[in-house]
Amino acid sequence: MPYQLFLPEFPEGATRINSLVSILKKEGRCTYFIGSDNYFSHRDGDTRGHKFVLASLIENNHVRPCELEKPPLGIAHRTLMNWVKQLREHGADSFYLPRRRPSTRVMTPAKIAECGRLLAA
Repeated sequence: MPYQLFLPEFPEGATRINSLVSILKKEGRCTYFIGSDNYFSHRDGDTRGHKFVLASLIENNHVRPCELEKPPLGIAHRTLMNWVKQLREHGADSFYLPRRRPSTRVMTPAKIAECGRLLAA
């Protein structure tokens, strides 16, 4: 099976991550390119999309974690490995699931009365 070669052209204004991958931030969007092909895009500030695409790039061997640890991204190696583990174990949709938050603990009047009774006993 012949391999498809990627042209080494990068979009103007894109930041090179390695010889194959670049990131372009333009008009409120962050677009990741492999060669000159658009790989993934998300709105600027979308942390879930950012985590997913970096884990996906590592998992698909387009970048090495050490290349993402350097500027301009500067993401810690352990953090990248946690994202890759999440992708492997729980899939892509795990990055977009609503976060589970513990319920707040509120002292309602009924709870206050119950606590008063228990303390008095």
